[in-house]
Amino acid sequence: FFSDTFVNALEISREILISPIALIPKALHVYELQKFFYRTSELLEVRYGPLLTNAERQDMLNYVSKETFSKDQVSISPPVVFQQRALAAESCSFKFAQHWIQKLHEQAVLAKCQYPNECDPYVLESRSSVVSCVGDMQESTPFFGRKPQSFNGMMGFAEFLYVLADNTFLSREGSFV
Repeated sequence: FFSDTFVNALEISREILISPIALIPKALHVYELQKFFYRTSELLEVRYGPLLTNAERQDMLNYVSKETFSKDQVSISPPVVFQQRALAAESCSFKFAQHWIQKLHEQAVLAKCQYPNECDPYVLESRSSVVSCVGDMQESTPFFGRKPQSFNGMMGFAEFLYVLADNTFLSREGSFV
């Protein structure tokens, strides 16, 4: 990544007609944008369609060359999610966090637990049912049917991303989790 340029290349695999593209590294006021437009308006001259007709393009052969690597390589690496789980803390060490959690809980209950919806009493009564401060680490209890494992000196839970993201139901050892 070069910090002085935003776009190094623009590759388009089909024939297109496109106006000039300008990437400006700051927000422009309306008058600056108009000034820029009038200064560069000659670049936006009218274009009258493709140089070749559709029939001429269909009759042309396009040579496609393929360059291969000197050695065959394959890299298959499915995304893995690693997360550490913690118990919900009864209270937070910062007063602001306590106040924010209380407000968030009230908003969630008002938005989701009013008629015709019905919420579990735990959700209505416990602020930590929506969000909470981090409590003690939970290292021994299985999560989604998996036992915790060590990774880079941390205990947590590893799972393939598609298992959590792309499946409506997850079954482990004969039961849904």
